[in-house]
Amino acid sequence: MEKIWSKHKQTNHSLSELARTLPAGTAYDRVARVDGKLILKGRTKLAASVYSLGHDLRSSKWFSDVSLEVINTAVENGQSISEFQLIVIEANEA
Repeated sequence: MEKIWSKHKQTNHSLSELARTLPAGTAYDRVARVDGKLILKGRTKLAASVYSLGHDLRSSKWFSDVSLEVINTAVENGQSISEFQLIVIEANEA
């Protein structure tokens, strides 16, 4: 039971931190946990926001590692949009 509670608590903190660090103009399209990693797929109006997000997540006590896997820029409705994928490793004990 303790292990379940600990994982639930970690998930709550992780989700809260993902929301807190999200820059304006940036949105997650998908958040998934795969093999103990969080896969974050999203889009933003400014590519620099992805680097800022990665830095903020890396600075969080709830995550031990963050890596940018993909960033692509496309034009939608005449506006530049950057799509990204970040891989985030949760810290064991925060």
